[in-house]
Amino acid sequence: MSRIDCLVLASLEKTSLSLTGITNKIASSNIKKLPTRIGIHARLKKLNSEGFVIFNWQEGQKIYTITNKGLLEIKQFINQLMRLAA
Repeated sequence: MSRIDCLVLASLEKTSLSLTGITNKIASSNIKKLPTRIGIHARLKKLNSEGFVIFNWQEGQKIYTITNKGLLEIKQFINQLMRLAA
């Protein structure tokens, strides 16, 4: 799983967002090299095909939601980071 995948899943951990919402949330984080909107969209398509996120149409926008599989993946990644920091 790439760093962009982790960022996208982490941004969806607590709430469902549109592509614009995800892009804004990642942009507001303290990251030096931000992924492009096109890159985020490509990763969302890949994560959707792998079952980590799903999308629904709401008021003309795709709203992305993390699945239980995606939540499990991000929790495992966080646990790995915590073990490295210890």
